[in-house]
Amino acid sequence: MSITFKNTTIQVGTKTLLDQIDLKIVPGKLTGIIGPNGAGKTTLLKSALGLLSPVAGNVNIASANVNSLSLQQRADQMSYYTSHGSVAWPLNVQTIVSMGLKKSAKAPQNDLKNTLKDLQLTGLENRLYDSLSSGQQVRVHLARMLINGAPVLLLDEPTAQLEPKHQISTMELLKDLTETKGYTIVIVLHDLTLASRFCDQIALINHGKLIAHGTPDVVLCDDNLQSVFGVSALRIKDLGQSHAIPWDVSQAS
Repeated sequence: MSITFKNTTIQVGTKTLLDQIDLKIVPGKLTGIIGPNGAGKTTLLKSALGLLSPVAGNVNIASANVNSLSLQQRADQMSYYTSHGSVAWPLNVQTIVSMGLKKSAKAPQNDLKNTLKDLQLTGLENRLYDSLSSGQQVRVHLARMLINGAPVLLLDEPTAQLEPKHQISTMELLKDLTETKGYTIVIVLHDLTLASRFCDQIALINHGKLIAHGTPDVVLCDDNLQSVFGVSALRIKDLGQSHAIPWDVSQAS
């Protein structure tokens, strides 16, 4: 299921948060959203969810304007994760994952079991959330999203504050979900190296404007890295692909 931004402009008060965004996100690809703090990355996700209404243009999920859909219709099509959320009660893994079910629905035991297995959570069903590692906690939230059955997953910095091992395993999981199950996955990232290595497509946003959109090697070019982030990059090649590692500020303009 595709997400299409057509000349989308978002304003809050007199401030323009997104400015005439034209962008199409397609299924089966892991799409990264990058940019400096305050660039408009989270705003882009919230507009896709219909939480912010454009003052010009629109956002379509498949062929439907997202702001014309009911909350239930949006929930059927999209799941959302933010690293800024928390679990305030002493709940176990199975309870939290089951919260992703649609209202009045009950997951067949096999569906719940398979979802936990896919997310490497088998055997942790009765563990309290607060007793899990940070990487396991992210997987619990991903399981909650997946059991909902929505084809679109929107994730705001799921790798933030994770140690490198869990950052890589989370990105590998998301990549696998797009490739093997055809999910439409959009992920906000600050780590340009993770974006370069794992994302199929990247959208670079700055000051609410779409600066570039395309494959990592195109978007993470030297000009964009220096003009938007003020850094130069070290380039390495792996399996024929070039990856950018932010390396130096000495050449920044």
